[in-house]
Amino acid sequence: MIKTAPELSHGREDSHVLAVHSLDHFALAVPDLGVAETFYTSFGLRVENAAHGLQISAARGTTALLREAARRQLEYISFNIDADDLKAFQHRLEAGGIALVDSPRFISAEGLWFRDPDGVLVQVAARKRRAPNSKGTMDVRIAPEGVRRAEADIGTTTVPRRLGHVLRFSPDVSRAVDFYERFLGMRLSDRSGDIIAFMHSPQWQRSPRRGIREIEPPGLPSREF
Repeated sequence: MIKTAPELSHGREDSHVLAVHSLDHFALAVPDLGVAETFYTSFGLRVENAAHGLQISAARGTTALLREAARRQLEYISFNIDADDLKAFQHRLEAGGIALVDSPRFISAEGLWFRDPDGVLVQVAARKRRAPNSKGTMDVRIAPEGVRRAEADIGTTTVPRRLGHVLRFSPDVSRAVDFYERFLGMRLSDRSGDIIAFMHSPQWQRSPRRGIREIEPPGLPSREF
């Protein structure tokens, strides 16, 4: 049975708590950039060449950085915070015994870099909010009788708006949940025992949404746009 946290209001749960406010992007090493480019462009994402490899963007900005390596692995996950919170985040990490480390050589050193209990590299940086401030709208068009709506949409391209959530593997779900609650200010949305857990930012009920599933080694099996 999945245990669900108390239902949240539609809006910010707590705009004053020290917490990440949105999910920015992730970085992956992949064995073939050409295959990766085909995959990401196939459902509307923009792929551009960059110094490190490829930059993947949705309508609202960069969602992923890819570089070529011998084997596929998660390089890091990046979260956004308010600029005024940067020093407080650094103090929280240092007070909790979390060592700050250098950024990867292929990316700028902005913000704070550290590793979670599974060794996954995490960045928190002062950037604008990527999450919506209100519920999104849908363009719903009703076709008149006798007209097939699908035919009118043939040839149109759907472009994802932003990175919605990531799901990654962890050998110890409870330990990972405790870390992200304590140091990133995230809160538990729901979980199924020690198998899988979902987390969110208290500054907005839908962002960032992060799933953690029990499996070893750590990885990034799912991304939602």
